[in-house]
Amino acid sequence: MSYNDNTLNELLERQKRLESSVSRIEGRVEEAKERLSALEEECKAKGVDPDALGEVISKLEIKIEKMTTEYENDLNDAEAKINQIMESVKTGNQ
Repeated sequence: MSYNDNTLNELLERQKRLESSVSRIEGRVEEAKERLSALEEECKAKGVDPDALGEVISKLEIKIEKMTTEYENDLNDAEAKINQIMESVKTGNQ
């Protein structure tokens, strides 16, 4: 084998490896597309526009923050009332 034959064989081997890599990547891309499609269908089934997912998430985050604040306020009120009751029990003023 001559230098050119060796070089050609090495180049052909590299080409095979690249073709194999491209094939694996194409398979992964196809899987990702299928998963994306399934997620979009799941969103639609739940009444959520997949294209507005960012907006939906933002609204939910605001709602969670509001509900958490309300819950914390309710806990503070309950704690204050329990403290009043405990103080009344301690002093004997029921």
